[in-house]
Amino acid sequence: MIVLCFMAFLVVGGRSAGIVTAQESLTTGESSEEGALDREDAAVPAVKPGTYQDNSSSVKYKPSGSNSTWIKNQPGGDGTYASSKTGSPENSVRLKFTGTNKVSVTLRKSNNAGKAKIIIKQIGGAVAVSQTKDLYKQGAALFDTYTYTNLDPSLVYRVRVKVLGTKNSASSDRWVGFDKFVIFAGTANPTNTPTRIPTATPTEDPDDDGITEAEEAADELVLDAEDAGVAVFEAGQGTTTIQENDKKVKYKGTWSSGKDGSTTYKRANVKKNNARIKFKAKSVKVILRKSPDAGRVRVVLRNLTAKTNTRKRLNLYAAKVAYTTDEIFFDNLDKNATYRVRVYVVGKHNSPSTGNYVGIDKFIFTGNVVFPTAGPTNTPSGPTPTPGDDDELTKFDLPIGDTDSLTINIGGGGGATGTPTPTITPGGPTLTATPTPTGGAAVNPQVRFGIKIQGAEGIPDIKVRLKIVDLVVAAESGAAEGSCQAPGTGEYFYKDIIMSADSNGVYYPKEGTSFKVLYQEIDPVDVPVEQGGWVTLLYASADKSYSLSVKGEKQRSTKMVNKFVLQNNNPAAQNFDWTAEPLAGGDLPDPASNLGQDCIVNAADVSLLKSRMGKTTGEDLIVADLDYNNIVNAADNGIMVVTLSTKPDDE
Repeated sequence: MIVLCFMAFLVVGGRSAGIVTAQESLTTGESSEEGALDREDAAVPAVKPGTYQDNSSSVKYKPSGSNSTWIKNQPGGDGTYASSKTGSPENSVRLKFTGTNKVSVTLRKSNNAGKAKIIIKQIGGAVAVSQTKDLYKQGAALFDTYTYTNLDPSLVYRVRVKVLGTKNSASSDRWVGFDKFVIFAGTANPTNTPTRIPTATPTEDPDDDGITEAEEAADELVLDAEDAGVAVFEAGQGTTTIQENDKKVKYKGTWSSGKDGSTTYKRANVKKNNARIKFKAKSVKVILRKSPDAGRVRVVLRNLTAKTNTRKRLNLYAAKVAYTTDEIFFDNLDKNATYRVRVYVVGKHNSPSTGNYVGIDKFIFTGNVVFPTAGPTNTPSGPTPTPGDDDELTKFDLPIGDTDSLTINIGGGGGATGTPTPTITPGGPTLTATPTPTGGAAVNPQVRFGIKIQGAEGIPDIKVRLKIVDLVVAAESGAAEGSCQAPGTGEYFYKDIIMSADSNGVYYPKEGTSFKVLYQEIDPVDVPVEQGGWVTLLYASADKSYSLSVKGEKQRSTKMVNKFVLQNNNPAAQNFDWTAEPLAGGDLPDPASNLGQDCIVNAADVSLLKSRMGKTTGEDLIVADLDYNNIVNAADNGIMVVTLSTKPDDE
């Protein structure tokens, strides 16, 4: 039974409870549930104004414990969300609160979502809100916020989201996703109560930016025409980050550039200025800048294939500069569709902001295929070393951020020979291989490697670049020659691999970090270092012969393996000990060429070092502290001399 335009004055214990203007009656079962929850929650403290995420201890679930049907800590929303689709027995999430006249509930809408009921009830008293929400939405998933006002701050309430276990015919399932409750700071009602009290009013969008959907649709049609000839970016395997200054991002209006430390951004404050990118991907996340002079932003995801729009709105004001995380995130995108995501300056701000600025940091895409299968898993073959090759001699750019931090992109390749073995030489730690996965599809070949830095005393984290070369493809007629920045035909760059040293000074890839993969003309892909320090050789294939080289941030490139037949997964034979070939220092980053390396150790490097003798800070250490002991001295010069005397000819 639906009661429309119903307004009433209820007095419970001498106090009033707000009633919504369009409210559903509770079923007999729901009334019983509410009564039981009143008794169950009697001893539960009521929370004060604040934000209560899905994983807050104040948020209560039914069923609970081992009987719970809720899947928790799923990435999305304001960090994580919980979801369930079981309607019977009672399946709900709730929060007991007081001290406010306004509460909001954030739920997930998607193409596999069902229906939920939002119930707000005074503890021991009347129901203030009872509304069913159909959470089905065609296309990309999003999180919608439902806000209710005119509650009495002096009363205690419970807000509950009940999973109904039903759906409309268009939805593929009955999921209800819960993100958070927000209890707003409220003020007490007037002491002289009016004869007709304000109602608890639902607001689908509490932060309405004044832009109608018709106006938005008209803007999108204009952009459809403008972008007709713009290339579509297709996200590759894994995660790809497109910075705000990438040419793939198209801007409309005037945008200025800025920098927070090493983080760059563009920003604008004029209404309808926008930044956009056309793409195909499984998901897209937009990272925006929050600041004291930031305003309102609208982000529109347009399915260019289906001609449908999805939007998110956000207030970017913050007392201190910060960056968004998961606030603007669209997932479950159609792999066959082309999309455009547009960041739109609203030209308004909320108090206490001093401006309308919208700042863009980057776009993060997830490809429709996480990792391609490289082929069947065969019994791994052992390493087959062959005589070495000469060092590569090409230009190597090594961009550095602020002088008191070291952020290095590694290129370059080539060098002396080495022999891979599954364990480190006696006296050092033992390298232990992660067991090869069993069952399911094979993953790409993976390697783990231990290296040392020649003459190193300190052991800060460093970055290296691993280069592998398909020996057959690279030798084919017409194969393009690569450079230190870009791989040639048959070459694969795994760059900016963060390495951490153990107590013996042996460096291994750092678990939980990520590195970039460069291959052919494909846009760089970010790939995580797996558990145990295993590096996934994305795009490489099993049962093929490769050479493997490593280059450091101030060191020559060293070819560690001349020929090795890679296998899928991480067999023990691909757990390399390369400590017998320490990376030789001397190829110094030159401040005169934007801290670039030239892949040659010569008089220019000697001059860079000698001019910094005795220095102990900043860029001088970045350039010439070869032993990482925070001073440029005779020991660093000694490392340079050894490299000059032992390295092969550059040509």
